Amino acid sequence: MRPSDPGIDSTVVVMEQLVCNKLKVEDWEQLEALAAEIIPEVLPDIEPENNNLPEQPYSPDCPRREKPTTAKDYYFPILKALDEVGGSAKKKDLLVRVEQLMKGVLKEVDRQSQPYTNRNNNLRWHNRFSAAGEQMVKDVLLRNDSQIGFWEISDAGCQFLVQRTADVS
Repeated sequence: MRPSDPGIDSTVVVMEQLVCNKLKVEDWEQLEALAAEIIPEVLPDIEPENNNLPEQPYSPDCPRREKPTTAKDYYFPILKALDEVGGSAKKKDLLVRVEQLMKGVLKEVDRQSQPYTNRNNNLRWHNRFSAAGEQMVKDVLLRNDSQIGFWEISDAGCQFLVQRTADVS
């Protein structure tokens, strides 16, 4: 397909919509049909047996990136740490105890720093810990009226902790 071909205009419009996130889910069928029409014209010489693509997308010498621990994985350790100290604690004190409780759970990728954040040496797991705390307030597991800098377990958080402890036992 060349810039002067009649189908190029519709292709450009669809691609612009795709890039600008204006393409609706129902338009994917249109995109697939368009791709089926365009790809053979643009890449006519590629045959499956001649594509020279490697059998495996990754080299066996290059391990796949490990996924970080999810924010939800922090819920139980945060609630357990709060319970151990009577239900309320400073965030920085919780951070220390949660790290101890998650010793076998935190991965190497969790301990990597994230240079694009505003703070120096901000570790990924610190960010996930904070995100978990914010989500736990939304999920009513932590109180939303605690003193600034403090996290406090809610009644629902206590129930979650009791249920989770019973499930583990």
